[in-house]
Amino acid sequence: MDENKKTDGQKRVDFRRTQLKELSIKARAHRENMVGKALAAGNLQEVERWTMAKVNDIIADWYRDSTGATEFKTFRQWLTAGFAVQRGSKAFVLWSRKRNAKKEVQSDKGEPEEQEYDFFPIAYLFSNLQVEPRNTRPHEETATTQEPAEAAPAYARAEASEFEKAFTA
Repeated sequence: MDENKKTDGQKRVDFRRTQLKELSIKARAHRENMVGKALAAGNLQEVERWTMAKVNDIIADWYRDSTGATEFKTFRQWLTAGFAVQRGSKAFVLWSRKRNAKKEVQSDKGEPEEQEYDFFPIAYLFSNLQVEPRNTRPHEETATTQEPAEAAPAYARAEASEFEKAFTA
């Protein structure tokens, strides 16, 4: 699509995708660095842990470390859990599950043909620090307004300055 014809929404998505790509490159480099350190130290357990670490998990841990958040969910997931995202909150971005899509392209003969491709959409997530219990009606159960449970402990550690450089640029 011609850059001049993109809507503001499409430009924002492109910007967030570019940020996420850059952050993913840094996460992969961080993972390789940690594997190298673990190998040098002869710590095979750490080698295995870092080898299995997913880019999304590393980025989410950076978000946790830099904000103090413990849990991330989509807007809809927070609503389902009985919480409302605070007005004006900015989403954190991670890669969503891989999806398959089709697009129409011109074949070598000039005829339109369908081409399949895989891509990773962006997931927009909000942290437990950005939500508040929804107002409940008297007949609704109060269990839906409990604080969210803490997420599993972070296993990937990065310095806050590394995250700030990567995500705020």
